Amino acid sequence: MRFSRIPRFFRRAALVLVVAVALYFLAAVVLSAIPLNRGAGRSGPVEIFVRSNGVHVDLVLPVRNERFDWGPVAPASDAADPRAAAAPWIAIGWGDREVYRKVPTWGDLTPGLALRAGLGLDGAALHAARLFAPEEGPDCRRLALTEEQYGALVAFLLESGVRDEDGRLVPLPDAAGFGATDAFYEACGRYHPFFTCNTWCNLALKRAGLPCCVWTPFASPILHAVGAEGESHAESAEFAELNPHAESAENAEPESHAEAAEGAEEKP
Repeated sequence: MRFSRIPRFFRRAALVLVVAVALYFLAAVVLSAIPLNRGAGRSGPVEIFVRSNGVHVDLVLPVRNERFDWGPVAPASDAADPRAAAAPWIAIGWGDREVYRKVPTWGDLTPGLALRAGLGLDGAALHAARLFAPEEGPDCRRLALTEEQYGALVAFLLESGVRDEDGRLVPLPDAAGFGATDAFYEACGRYHPFFTCNTWCNLALKRAGLPCCVWTPFASPILHAVGAEGESHAESAEFAELNPHAESAENAEPESHAEAAEGAEEKP
């Protein structure tokens, strides 16, 4: 009698799983299509970029300006290539700790790691990469923030990371960067299907009063929300990201470890 119920149990479990997945994607489609803060971030003095590789979204900020200096928080010395110090932009993303550590390319993602990330079994990490000259395009959208919007965005990013007594982000142990000019750091929170790397980025934009959507686990709705009223270029966006074969940056301004500018939050 007990064994006769097993097939029925599995059929019901499979049906529940199918319905749950369908509802998840339905919610993602509906909530991703509802824009927030339309028209914001178009005329301020602080330029940032929102870039995507099709799956994951990063926020690209100036390494330093009058409002904040990322140098003491995420030093260029954390990267392997000393030329990282000359790059004027920093791309910051958030994601699953183990995926960041063990998946340099999507081809390295294993079913086991994907399952662990989906179940939220691991912690989170921040990824910071030094960049040259982001170019606006379909996969790289420009925003012009007010001082207040930029301050709110920086505050959210700082709250997302784990920092030491000096306010410096804590490097992730035994985690080499994807390249020679990036590094990983300990972060707060956990990755799971309802809070993905893109959900984090969407929330960062929402906290700063910038264009975003109600909720999304995906990358493309964020790019659509940010670029809906902005200019778009026909050419695809490319980043001159530092690598061992990049051109020398002798004429770029060297990195300095000045104090963070006034307006930055203290360590949470």
